[in-house]
Amino acid sequence: MHRFSMTFLFVAVALSVFVTGCNDEQQAEVAMRRSCLSRLGENYQQFYTEKKQTPSNIEEFSRFVEANAKTDDKIASELTKRMAEGDLIVFWNATLSADGSSDRNHVLAFEATCPGNGGYMVTVGGLVDHVTAKEFGTMTEVEHQDPS
Repeated sequence: MHRFSMTFLFVAVALSVFVTGCNDEQQAEVAMRRSCLSRLGENYQQFYTEKKQTPSNIEEFSRFVEANAKTDDKIASELTKRMAEGDLIVFWNATLSADGSSDRNHVLAFEATCPGNGGYMVTVGGLVDHVTAKEFGTMTEVEHQDPS
């Protein structure tokens, strides 16, 4: 009976360590997803401020993100990777409001999963939030022109 108790205890501890490890990994992934969208919003606004226009395509914006990244900037490299792989959808050639009044209400970019399953999105004003697919369907895109 003692051997069974020890085995059970060992399995319980091992399982709790495994589950906790998964939760830490999941939390790190969520933090990275949020950080990428936050950085995207910051860099998009910075691009607009410096160049007096918004980025017209992924190549132009990725170069800007990389040029403004600090040494060993994991968020910047992850952001450009996720955009290139199609995990993040960005509205290029956006028309930003002069006074910024509507910026918090308009979606600038979102995870590709948002329309079907929900996910994270960022507004023009930099708010990063998790939305359901239903919520996402009611949101307004920033006014933009598709790249030609």
